[in-house]
Amino acid sequence: MGAVNETVKTVNSTLRTLIAAVFVGGAGYAGYQGYAIFNAPKQQLEAKEKELTKLRQDYETIQATIAEKDAEIERLDAANHLLKVDQRVAELRVLDQKKQDDGDTLTTVEFTETSPDGIKIGEPKRFDIPGDRVYVEYLVVKFNDAMVEQADVERGTAIALFQRIFGNQQEADEGFTLDQPGAQPNGYARGGMPSKFEQQFWDNFWDLAHDREKLESLGVRALQGNAPFFQVRPGETYRLWLRTSGDFTMSPVTEPAPAGDLN
Repeated sequence: MGAVNETVKTVNSTLRTLIAAVFVGGAGYAGYQGYAIFNAPKQQLEAKEKELTKLRQDYETIQATIAEKDAEIERLDAANHLLKVDQRVAELRVLDQKKQDDGDTLTTVEFTETSPDGIKIGEPKRFDIPGDRVYVEYLVVKFNDAMVEQADVERGTAIALFQRIFGNQQEADEGFTLDQPGAQPNGYARGGMPSKFEQQFWDNFWDLAHDREKLESLGVRALQGNAPFFQVRPGETYRLWLRTSGDFTMSPVTEPAPAGDLN
């Protein structure tokens, strides 16, 4: 009987231990589940915040890239505009044109240098030009495009010096002098007297034109002479334009003269 009682006690003890273990395990599992359920929103929120932070960083990077691209586009637009800016440097008026007894044409013109806004610089010069095609010879200093794009104070635009004017029925060397060699020219596309920097080009133009190393140090793209011409007609006025890049244009006036223009 005593043995049976001991067995019962042992079984009861085992059952109690088992029940306690199950209870503790269940409580632990329930606690874990409760913790997981309680913290799940927090973890999701943290994940969303990280995702939002990355998206914000990506957005800021894209915006910075767009700003850089916009700035570059504006710079290129400005550079393109500067390279195409025209400035008036002279006007040529045809006062008379008639046939000579020998059949040649004699054209009387008045040449006047001007500032960019059309204000007269110096006195008009009158010439009797053999022929009906009038050539205007000039020297030009063209600076590197980078200087023009950056609007460099001294090299932001090409500069020109008029040399001679002549017609198609005479030799170029027999043409009429516009600016005396070695003397200060009346004006430029800049509309003023040459600076010390500019004068160095006119003092020894052709020797400097052959000095590549010196030209490179001065930011010069080209030194050269040109002589655009136009078949002129009596009563017409022709304007001469110098582009910032150094290109030269000679064309008849087709629009009314603006206020403040030459009379």
